[in-house]
Amino acid sequence: MILLSYFRAQAEKSAKEIGKKQIIYAIEEPETSQHPDYQNMIIDSLIKISEQDNHQVFITTHTPEIAQMVDKD
Repeated sequence: MILLSYFRAQAEKSAKEIGKKQIIYAIEEPETSQHPDYQNMIIDSLIKISEQDNHQVFITTHTPEIAQMVDKD
């Protein structure tokens, strides 16, 4: 969770520095080694990010529960 927050902050900082307003996050298996409660927190956070203007989030997963938590669009 800390690492995910760090990468998010770095992406937003870099986007501001170069004047870009669009950010695309690509995250591979965010649920790896996480308790189900933390998996929910991570996915909820990624959903909130994706709802922001000019932000896109792509995730990959092998966990059916994670796939059911998100809208495929």
